[in-house]
Amino acid sequence: MDNPKHSAVPARADAPASSARGPFRRLLRAAAVYALAGAILITPALALVIEVTVAGDVPEGGLSESLQTCLLFGAAAAWASLACKARRERSGPARAHLFVAFAALAMFVRELDGFFDVVLGHGSWAAVDTAVFALGRGWRETVSDFADFAESPLGLMAFSAVFAAVAFSQLLGWKGLWRQAFEVGVWDEVKRNIVGYDQNVERHVKNVVEEALELFSYASLLAAAAVPRLLAPRTPSGAADGPGGDASAANEA
Repeated sequence: MDNPKHSAVPARADAPASSARGPFRRLLRAAAVYALAGAILITPALALVIEVTVAGDVPEGGLSESLQTCLLFGAAAAWASLACKARRERSGPARAHLFVAFAALAMFVRELDGFFDVVLGHGSWAAVDTAVFALGRGWRETVSDFADFAESPLGLMAFSAVFAAVAFSQLLGWKGLWRQAFEVGVWDEVKRNIVGYDQNVERHVKNVVEEALELFSYASLLAAAAVPRLLAPRTPSGAADGPGGDASAANEA
């Protein structure tokens, strides 16, 4: 009479070959995902270079600002998708992911405040506020999710991107900083020796630096949600049935 334990041994003969192929395939897949993330991060820089080269500045409603709104909308959608996946599979801090999606949505509304104020009035912010305060329902679960999220590398990536957008870019976009930088020290001599010096050069430089930081932070927020979503391990459809099927076959034997 065959022993089920001995019958399972030959099935492991090809385990070294499959384990050797597995990491290589995973590495290729990860390389493709990180290449996509790199494309997401470099595209805003290329768009800014093209706009500054062509227009000489970053105009209102130009290519850079349009790209900012697209990145924020994509980030909100990506984080919402991540929250839905975590909620459905009970595999992650869904409420924390949803909060980041609402933060991206709030920045999206801020970028298009002229449009929303005209069409919907200032009440357009009420939708975002209501969604954020909705997280207060089941506050114990919310606190637990935020604790898990804060201790994860993904939480640090999201915090860095949001902080760069709402604080770091605003600090470096302060007019007094650039006015002081261009009016003291060596810049006095440089400006006196340049024929036809543009008195608005400080404003141009400030706009470019501020828009570049905002573009990079929005792209980072989008990439932070896209990379783990694409790198999530795929469970084979028959994996759940495999062990059960083998056990039942062994019992029948």
